[in-house]
Amino acid sequence: RVGIGRLLRFAGFDAREYPSGAAFLAACAPGDGACLLVDAQMPGMDGDEVVRRWRALGARTPVIVVTAYPDSAPARRLVDDGVFALM
Repeated sequence: RVGIGRLLRFAGFDAREYPSGAAFLAACAPGDGACLLVDAQMPGMDGDEVVRRWRALGARTPVIVVTAYPDSAPARRLVDDGVFALM
């Protein structure tokens, strides 16, 4: 999380990291940011749940999901739910 944030800031992006999906959802509102980069497997709330809750708030922000298992059922479900890309 921290490494990707540093890399994005180094490339000129305004990137923010959150310690959990719940912390992100508590701190942000639909319309905040241009893109959401989320890990598929996180402790507590996984990426799939974060995306579902984010969409339920009305957010239409493009979402990129980082996963080590792009061919898994959860990853395919994320794509079916409108995730922009898997990485």
